Amino acid sequence: MATCECAALPEYFKLDTRPGFEAHTTCRATGDWVRLHACQICGQRWLLDEWDKYQDQFVARIPPDSAWATFDATPLRKRFLIQSRGGLANTVCAWVDCDGRTVRKTAYCVDHLYETGALE
Repeated sequence: MATCECAALPEYFKLDTRPGFEAHTTCRATGDWVRLHACQICGQRWLLDEWDKYQDQFVARIPPDSAWATFDATPLRKRFLIQSRGGLANTVCAWVDCDGRTVRKTAYCVDHLYETGALE
């Protein structure tokens, strides 16, 4: 019998870093460029980005009390973006009238970097 690894998984990750993840989940619904999956063992719900040849797919853990269709993964995505670039720097964002700290290896704060379409 397969074992559930949901509790050990991060709340947000790249799908290709977890081979076989989808084999242990069932697609329950589809939405606007996302799919709702649930673990076949524990029932944990996950939001998977729809496949796009120009973007990596990411997976977000959906808390039990959240409606999947309105779940906003933006804070998880921004946290991942900061971590993937090595954290925040002590420089100021280059965006006009923004005084936010930049994400390392960039000239922008996380909000403005995310607006450019950066995911990692």
